[in-house]
Parts: sequence; C-alpha cells; structure tokens
Amino acid sequence: MVLGGGACCAMIITIAVLVGVSFHVIQPNYVGFDYSGLSLTVDKTTLWTEGRHMTGPNHQFYVFPTTEQTVQLNAPGRTKDGLDMTYDVSFQYLLKADTESLFELYQMFGIPNFESTDLAAEGDADAGDDEIRRLKEDDEDEGEGETDKDGGVTDGKDEKANNIASSANYESAVIAMATSALSQATGKYTAFQCVKNYESLWLTMQEAVADKLGAFHMVVNRLQLLDITLPQEFKDAVDATTVAEQEATSLTYQKVSADITAQANIEQAKINAELTLYQANHNADGIHATGQAKAEAIAKQLAEEAATFEVVQQTFETNVWEGSDTDAQRQQQLITYIWLESLKATSAGHMVYNVDKPNAMKMA
Repeated sequence: MVLGGGACCAMIITIAVLVGVSFHVIQPNYVGFDYSGLSLTVDKTTLWTEGRHMTGPNHQFYVFPTTEQTVQLNAPGRTKDGLDMTYDVSFQYLLKADTESLFELYQMFGIPNFESTDLAAEGDADAGDDEIRRLKEDDEDEGEGETDKDGGVTDGKDEKANNIASSANYESAVIAMATSALSQATGKYTAFQCVKNYESLWLTMQEAVADKLGAFHMVVNRLQLLDITLPQEFKDAVDATTVAEQEATSLTYQKVSADITAQANIEQAKINAELTLYQANHNADGIHATGQAKAEAIAKQLAEEAATFEVVQQTFETNVWEGSDTDAQRQQQLITYIWLESLKATSAGHMVYNVDKPNAMKMA
C-alpha cells in the first residue's frame, strides 16, 4: 500500500516536472524556431512569436530579434589615391522577420548567439548542449547529407551543409561584411573628395552596406558617418587649399562689388547729366520768357509814349505853333516840353535827373 502510494506520488511529480519543462518562453521583440533535443531537428515551417508555448520537454527556441540592431565601427581604410584613413560609422539594421529568410540565416550562420529568452531551457541546458555537440560531431563524421525536400524539419546534416561559420556569431559576421563594404566605398574617393564630398561619401557607404547585408536578409535603415581621420600632412594641405580658395572667393566678391559700384557710378553720372541738362533747359526757358516779357513791356511802353507824343504834337500844332515857326523850332519846343514834363514826374527825393537838358534851355 505504501509502495503503491509512493509510485503514484513519483508519477505525479514526474508528470508535473515534464509539464513544467514542456513550456518555453519567447520574450517580447523576438521570434524563433523550435529545436528538439530528442530528434535533433529544427522545425523550419513554424516561426514562433513572443509568449509562452508548450513544445515538449528537451526543446528550446533559437531566437532572432525583431527590433533594430545598432552596430558601431571604427575601422581602417584606404582612399582611391592610396592614403590611409580611419572612419567611424554606426548603422541600424533589421532582420527580415519571415520564416524563409530567418531559416536561411540560421542555415548560413548556425545557432543564433542572441541572448536566450527561453527560461525553461535553462534547466536542461547541459543536456541540450551535449546533444548539440553530438549533432555536430555526427555531422563532421558523416560529412555529407541532402537537404529535406518535404518542407518539414531539417536534420543536422542540412544545417551543417549550409553552415558557413564554426560558431554562430551574427554580430561578427555583420561587422566583417560591413567593413568589407565600407572599404570598397572609401576606395572610390580620393582623400580630397572624402573631405569635400562628405555627404556623397556617406550615401555611398550606406548604399554599399545595404547592398552587402541585403543578400543576408538584413535591411539597413540608416547609416551615420561620424568621423573620418586622414594623415596630418594631408589635413595641413587641405587647410592651405581651403584658405587659398577662401582668398580667391574673397577676391572674386571684391571684383563683383567693384563692378557693381562702377556701374552704379556710371548710372548716377547719367542721371546727373540728365538732371543738369533739364535744369539748363529750364533756366534757358526762364531767361527766354523773362526777356520776352521785358521786350513786350518796353514795346508797350514805347507804343504808349509814341501815342502820348502824338497827342502832344497835335496840341502844339493847334495851340502853340505858329505858321512862321520852322520844323527845327517846333522839334526843339516839343523836346523841351517833354523834358520838363519828365522832370516834373521825377520824385522829389531824387537829386539827380539823368536826362540831358535840351539845347534851347542851355542857351537861355
């Protein structure tokens, strides 16, 4: 009775342990393939997402991140003209999170080395490692095998046939491929172009890394060219060239400024000439108008005086002159009268009367 109860208790404990180790967890932002330590196979048809899953004992997940991964590089390179350089870059990439792409990635690089998210696998990690090592040893002994054609699971032979890395270090592989692509990119530019065409170099680097990693189901979203370091002698030459270019640019601007000033002076001179001509014409018109007005006034005055003299002459002919008077006498009398009348019209304040006295009055 006691023996039967003990067996039942042991069975319950065993079942509980088996159930406990049958659940495996994929943490958020990860997906993975199920690896069976019993059959030594990886299920390539199902890509498990985050969460707790019951897959059975002696299983574990080979996980891949679904978030952006950032890589920073500080590596040497060589320019097109043979100068050594060092560049600092960082870039962000994503793994294509579909079943086919990730399984090809697993076949190329082997077991992912991303941090394990399978908490349940920690309990039987030693057993799993032994089985994995045994799988690799069996693959090395057999040395050949054909890929499954049924689309179900792949065995160790399939994995070994496509595994190009002895240890699945994705980060090292990514760095190696990116470094190769960046070296090719920098080799397309001379040292001077690296400095002057910084943006173009950055775009070429980004395209080169994207093309290189794209073949391995990785999508490069961004690349930052943080710094490039060239020999000090070249930096000094670049500085001297920059100063010379700035001086040349300054001289060019000075010439342009002088041309603009000269043109402005020419235009101002034209305006001044036109203004002077306009003022001269205006003054001439004014002088002409003034002279015309004076001439008209004098002519009018003379006409009025002539009319007045005619009246005076008629009065003299009627009341003063006698038939015996000669023309000379009459003219002299008329001039004397006009002189006297003019003298009376002069204001009393004038002491000088600038009109000659008639001869008749002088004789008198």
